[in-house]
Amino acid sequence: MEQTARASSYVVTEDQINGEPVELKIFTGIEARDWLDQLSDKDKNWVKASNFSGKDGELALLPGNDGQIDYAVCVLDDLFDIWGYASLPSKLPPGLYRSSRKLEGHHPLSMADALSLGWILGTYSFDRYKSNRSDSQNISKVSLVLPEGVNNANVLGMAEGIFLARDMISTPAEDMAPQHIEKEARELASVHNATISSIIGDDLLKENYPAIHTVGRASVNAPRLIDMRWSPPEGKDLPKITLVGKGVAFDTGGLDLKPANAMKLMKKDMGGAALVLGLAHAIMKTNLPVQLRVLIPAVENSVSGNAFRPLDILQTRAGITVENGNTDAEGRLILCDALAEAVTEKPDLLLDAATLTGAARVALGTEMPALFCTDDHVADEIIRTSNHVQDYMWRMPLHKPYRKMISSKTADIGSCSEGGYAGAITAALFLEEFVKEAPVWAHVDTMGYNLSSKPGRPEGGEALALRAIFTYLKKNTLNLVFVRHSHSEALPRTKTMPLFIAFHKVPEVTAKVPFSIIQLHDQIKMKNTPAGFKCRHVFPTSGETSVSVWDSTETDGTILLNWLTENINADCNHEVHEIQEAFALGLGEIQRARATDKVTSGTAQVADKTAKAMHDLDTKMRISERTGNAVEAVKESAVMQQTGAAFTKAGESMRSATRKVMEQPAVSSAADSVSAGFRRLTASFSSMTGRNTATSSADPPAVVPENTSGDP
Repeated sequence: MEQTARASSYVVTEDQINGEPVELKIFTGIEARDWLDQLSDKDKNWVKASNFSGKDGELALLPGNDGQIDYAVCVLDDLFDIWGYASLPSKLPPGLYRSSRKLEGHHPLSMADALSLGWILGTYSFDRYKSNRSDSQNISKVSLVLPEGVNNANVLGMAEGIFLARDMISTPAEDMAPQHIEKEARELASVHNATISSIIGDDLLKENYPAIHTVGRASVNAPRLIDMRWSPPEGKDLPKITLVGKGVAFDTGGLDLKPANAMKLMKKDMGGAALVLGLAHAIMKTNLPVQLRVLIPAVENSVSGNAFRPLDILQTRAGITVENGNTDAEGRLILCDALAEAVTEKPDLLLDAATLTGAARVALGTEMPALFCTDDHVADEIIRTSNHVQDYMWRMPLHKPYRKMISSKTADIGSCSEGGYAGAITAALFLEEFVKEAPVWAHVDTMGYNLSSKPGRPEGGEALALRAIFTYLKKNTLNLVFVRHSHSEALPRTKTMPLFIAFHKVPEVTAKVPFSIIQLHDQIKMKNTPAGFKCRHVFPTSGETSVSVWDSTETDGTILLNWLTENINADCNHEVHEIQEAFALGLGEIQRARATDKVTSGTAQVADKTAKAMHDLDTKMRISERTGNAVEAVKESAVMQQTGAAFTKAGESMRSATRKVMEQPAVSSAADSVSAGFRRLTASFSSMTGRNTATSSADPPAVVPENTSGDP
């Protein structure tokens, strides 16, 4: 895959170094000003002449005695900001660079990962049709030594996936017709040993995909449904993830023809297909333990004598008849057939992505995809993750009262509403009609294109939400299995459910063995695997099996939270997961604040003491575990209540101190989350031990600009 070679060509590992790298000093603003004060007069004059003052985003090159670059200095107020790092390849002269800063922090993206990913994305350019590639050739001579602690597979998986999606979207429709989309998918399948098939042209009617055929039949480029499947070798019992991407290679609008200015960018109307292929690459590159399926309905919405018409009644794979309100609302029509096929396997997560509505762009702009989801917990986690990794999304409602806006007098449903209101919501409600059997369905309505250039994000195709969804899946794949089973009447819930934390295989269960599943910290190991299971950790219902889950290298409190995840009663499942997130977010924000000198030593001490308290309790619990059944041992221990109260107090102190001294609202919000999490933890402790504790109708119609997203 050509994108793989391009992405990896800008970074090298320590054993690939050829020559002496130039030192890259990464400073915050305050650190840069301290560094300036310590310079010799000669270097101060040089830096001053370079217009360097130590502000965010600035870069300085310091010469050595031989006239070559001795070292480079860059200033970033946020050391986790990948877009700050993305500006470096275009600013630095050709050469090999190595960061001299110890890049710490791990939630949710380490500084090492942020630097590496930002650097690679900063080298991207789409120059397939350029005769003179001098600009990109100059950038290609800038390389980074991968810093210590980087997750190379994650970084390259995301970068290569983004490169693939960008390349596909930016390619003109003449070279990215439905058959070319299939070619890209087949190449990807070949790289990862995935299976792939397609249904093309009139065979779509034979196989009962009538809506896809209807929309694409007017083009000389035959419509098709592309179906790719992949899983690791042990993938039979892994969680099922199905991705569906809208693949409209070019959208003229059909007989409801778009005006020229709205049609101009419609090569990007296959942005959903490109996004799911890029995401699929990241999943497969990192061997995520899932059963992956990718469905792409690929068509060209053209005008000819056999083009479908306004008010035609379309048949669909689901048997639902659709009255076509607008031939420019074709994306939802091809998606409904693909979604109807996807739900037949009841995947744990069914996610579709589409450049679907201009209304979503009116609501959120071009840089923030809209998220619709049928599960509140999954939606919250996706949005939280998107904020953490700076790949922003915003949840919009599946507002049921608006369903009547797409009712039809002559068919089961209309394809779109008559007015200009709530276009993104009614489009999502239309799709929801075809996924009612899915345990969890998420729909991403995206722009898929950068209208202007920024560091690491040049004008052209863009894989918005790829990093957010991939990171979410990395953290929450097994939680999706829990969500699936939490909706099943066959699995009764009790306050004493044992917890099976599965990794490669979900154990066979019956009504006699209720369970719930949570994913734990990647670094925790187990000494034994109980017979019949391929699990990381199993906490037994009796003392017959003793399984160690401790990792002595962890000292920041995550051990305790993982222990709690394993041992607390299942009714507190979601609360424990939220506490994990809140605790990690809180300490992560404190760490960020430290790096930018926006936290007092007192607040930092509160964070340190909280982490130490977590570790101390872990030690006590380890001792308890050796005495027999750990749950019973903990129930008998006064440590539970004492620590719960201590955590609540620490959280309140952190919140109070944070609000007084920090300027960033996100930090204050994080502290609130930590405090609330600790309060829930205290309540959970008590529960476990059996103790008790205390828009106007007068507004004018919405003005929708010329459609830049595909469907109206």
